[in-house]
Amino acid sequence: MILLPHTQACRSPVTPRIRALLLALLLPLLPAQAAEASEADIIPQAKAALDRIEKQLANAQDATRQELKSYAKELNTIRADAQECVSATDKHITRLGQELAILQPEKPGDAKAEIPQEGKAKEPAAATVSPEISRQLKELQGRMSGLDARLATCKLILLRVGELEARTGSFLSDVRNRQLLLRGPNLIEVIRTSLEEPKRWLDVTGQVVVKSIGWDVVSPVHLGGAAAAGLVGFILGGLVLRGIRNRMGRRKVEGEEEVSAGLVHAVLACGASYAPLILALGGVSAYLSLIPRTDGDLPFIIYLIRGLLAYFIIAAGIRALFKPCPPARHYLALDESITHPLSRRSRVLALVALIWWLVQKVQAEVLIDEDMYTLIRHVIALAWVLNLVWVIWLLRSIEGWREKWTVQMLLSLVLLAGLVAGWIGYLYLGALIIKGITYTLVLLALTVVLGQFFSDLLDGLDAGRYGWQRTVRRAIGLKGEEFVPGLDWLRLVVNLVLWSSAFMLVLYVWGAERITGVVLRFFRDGFELAGMTIVPSHLLWAILVLSVLLTVTRWMKGRLNSKWLARTRMEHSAREALVTTFGYVAVAISIILALSIAGIKFTNLAIIAGALSVGIGFGLQNVVNNFISGLIMLVERPVRTGDWIIVGGTEGYVKRISIRTTTIQTFDRAEVIVPNSDLISGQVTNWTLRNQWGRIKVPVGVAYGSDTALVRDTLLEIVNGHEDFVRGNPNLPDPGVLFIGFGDSSLNFEVRGIVRKIDRRLTVISDINFAIDAAFREKGIEIPFPQRDINFRGPLQVDDGRKN
Repeated sequence: MILLPHTQACRSPVTPRIRALLLALLLPLLPAQAAEASEADIIPQAKAALDRIEKQLANAQDATRQELKSYAKELNTIRADAQECVSATDKHITRLGQELAILQPEKPGDAKAEIPQEGKAKEPAAATVSPEISRQLKELQGRMSGLDARLATCKLILLRVGELEARTGSFLSDVRNRQLLLRGPNLIEVIRTSLEEPKRWLDVTGQVVVKSIGWDVVSPVHLGGAAAAGLVGFILGGLVLRGIRNRMGRRKVEGEEEVSAGLVHAVLACGASYAPLILALGGVSAYLSLIPRTDGDLPFIIYLIRGLLAYFIIAAGIRALFKPCPPARHYLALDESITHPLSRRSRVLALVALIWWLVQKVQAEVLIDEDMYTLIRHVIALAWVLNLVWVIWLLRSIEGWREKWTVQMLLSLVLLAGLVAGWIGYLYLGALIIKGITYTLVLLALTVVLGQFFSDLLDGLDAGRYGWQRTVRRAIGLKGEEFVPGLDWLRLVVNLVLWSSAFMLVLYVWGAERITGVVLRFFRDGFELAGMTIVPSHLLWAILVLSVLLTVTRWMKGRLNSKWLARTRMEHSAREALVTTFGYVAVAISIILALSIAGIKFTNLAIIAGALSVGIGFGLQNVVNNFISGLIMLVERPVRTGDWIIVGGTEGYVKRISIRTTTIQTFDRAEVIVPNSDLISGQVTNWTLRNQWGRIKVPVGVAYGSDTALVRDTLLEIVNGHEDFVRGNPNLPDPGVLFIGFGDSSLNFEVRGIVRKIDRRLTVISDINFAIDAAFREKGIEIPFPQRDINFRGPLQVDDGRKN
């Protein structure tokens, strides 16, 4: 047991017990934290790697681009480890600071001065601690010093990584510039050199044919097995094609809507159409890849089959996008006279890309020399540029592109300039221009298509456009035109991810690797703003988690109301109040989790909330009042959904109770929004709070001289014959007739009774009035109308305009 000094115990008798308890809880954790701090230390390895890279960069004038990229990749790994070291060490320092704050004794100046007794001076408080606490303090202080040194070292590593990354980027830029400005032989020289010996082309063609057939590396037995595998894949593809077409034909007959504006429908149809070829090539490729080989290199025939497989997959995607295979229908907002040529040109470009890939594999097999390779490269570049320019000018027929002919002209001229740059010897510069424009156009097209796909998908979820989307809406408990909660945040995340990814890829394609590295580091590491670290990647994850949690909350509310609580004996209004409370609590928890994922510290939020509290107190009093009133209504439930209430001049049924307002639907079908504070502080008449019973009164008057006994019996007969009145209940009076009094013109009676459903009050009163009128007519009972006797005093004088 740890004994604290007597002076502290006398001054604060509770503090020693709390401190001893906290110390007893913290002491077992200290070894675990020490082990946590002594994890595998990356500092020595990081320092050694940085020293090695620094030495290599000192002599990197002749380094290749691949070597420099490997240095940059290694520096990126070291940066990530150093940042993790800084974050973990900072957390350890914070935890140790909290432990030190608990274990350190209170200083005399920290405590409030005690009022000395009269005639006695106050004695100074001693600041001594027990030996055990002193030992723990020294140990924690030593660990704190070590962690401070570790934190400084990790930050120093980050600084060194930044410097070396800048040097690596500078070397990469120099290498790229030298490569772009490097001039080789022009096209005329390449043609002259390549055609000096025409026999070489025949030899190369024969070798490529032999390599393609695979007789030199694949035995006839394995070729037969590959053919059998291809036949099996072709048959399976035919079965897939037939099954998908039959299924889509049934959907078309049944009138089922297409999924996501027909895009998935078109993908399925074109995938099924190309399935025999794709599965056949896939079977052959898989069989040949499994053949045991002595060397590790793949034979050229496998590259050829894989290239064809990739081509047909890309061709199926192009057909699905521009020219859907039957029975799919054209779905893009473009005329078929535009999409069909686009489909053909795009497939030609895919075929040119396949040929270029195969040429690179042939060149890797050292079957052609550098001059032949360069000539083939020029021919393929010419075919590629011509087809790409054709595609660009086809876009002119689209409505939004007709006035953008300057953009098309500029793109065409730049592509031709890249082609000419390669012809005069600047191969790398020309390749960069052609490849950059090609990839930029492809990335923009894919981004637009994916954006349209996700937009249609999310809009369909909000509207319940397709059958599977309506199923999802029912599963999460949405009704009518209600929107999916959190879907707007998901739209924001999808658009940000799509366009930011496209932007980064475009920068990378054009060789702006330093810029992409800075942007990625900014996106991953964040920036400081008002003492708070904002990390964009964490913000995107937080928004995504928030949208998912809001959707899950809505699903759980639906299940809670319709499934889980429906089996209990709780009243409907009690279940609704519980579901509403659960919804608000779940939303609050979702927001807190999203903020924590975003990296926002709640201490900063507390400071901001404290600064805004004064403004909220003055400007949002009514909002806070209605909010608290809503909480009271959810707990006490003086008004429930479905109740018939009268508040102020509004009468109707309660349709919805939210945290701030209550919606009342009047008998005229108008919805009145009433603040919750009016229902709590004002007078409210609730006809159906405890039950549906209620009393009605039907006044009726008869003429003087009528048989009152007959009137009473007639009224009792009428009221007892109506099925809505409660009779025979020991706790409630039976319907009755009262003789109220003598009126000016009638004898006043009143029919009173308890009805089972007070919301039928007006209907019951109308039925009773109709029955009274019919019965009184039948029995000759007169219902009088008001009568007045007028008495005149003195002679009646009539002014006829003549004098007497």
